[in-house]
Amino acid sequence: MQKKVYPEQYALIIRGSVIEFSNEGFQNFFLQDFNIFTMKDWTYADTVKKAYISRGTYIGFKNLLQLKDVATGLSLKEFIEKNIPAEASIVVTGHSLGGNLAYPLAGYLKKDLPAKRRIQLITFGAPAAGNAAFVQDLEEKFPDAERFAIDNDIAPMFPDLKEIGNISAKMGLDSVLHLGDIVGGDIGKNMNAGNLLNIASEILDKTNILDESRKYVQSQKHLRPLAGKDTSFPNGAVSAELLFNRAYQFHKVDMYAIMLGGKALE
Repeated sequence: MQKKVYPEQYALIIRGSVIEFSNEGFQNFFLQDFNIFTMKDWTYADTVKKAYISRGTYIGFKNLLQLKDVATGLSLKEFIEKNIPAEASIVVTGHSLGGNLAYPLAGYLKKDLPAKRRIQLITFGAPAAGNAAFVQDLEEKFPDAERFAIDNDIAPMFPDLKEIGNISAKMGLDSVLHLGDIVGGDIGKNMNAGNLLNIASEILDKTNILDESRKYVQSQKHLRPLAGKDTSFPNGAVSAELLFNRAYQFHKVDMYAIMLGGKALE
């Protein structure tokens, strides 16, 4: 019996945000992660109209297209065309900001490379990149894509302020902020992180800063939920450092690796 030969598989991996105070860290967080209040046209859609991605995602995507291989000087697309066999499969993937940027990069490659190219999309803990039309385009291009998200990870909920408010309250954000004491009076009695973020969300809705066609959406078709562990805190005061570390435990790439049967990074 002849042994079946499977085609080669390549992975195009995009790193997440730099967690440090540096020029790269500043660019990642402020020029890309939090640059969500304006959107850019997504011009690589196949059938849908009015697809948009965040300005931050657009900047990161354009940065990827400008990359050059140090040995050959080839762009990313040129490198794929010249060095990866046509029958091979290419997985475009990333964690956090890397997953956010994997969305447009995979869509671009699927649109601009020959139709016979086999491209897959897999993301881990990725924030939303665009609106409903953008997500529809990805779902049409990649019906079998996978979007892994731990249920206690805040990042995949971003920038849905209401969802972030719910998980933040659950994880103890109010124990750190003490918004009721800051606001004071009758209003302060009922003020918490969830309420504040809900108010911010309502302001965005009412002022049409992000109108209905430009609201950020994540694919539910691609979603592969992962159940996180208990988020309770020890008794007593909760520090900002403890809260951040706790939130990061559910977002870091090691946790995704472990929950999918792998090992933490060395």
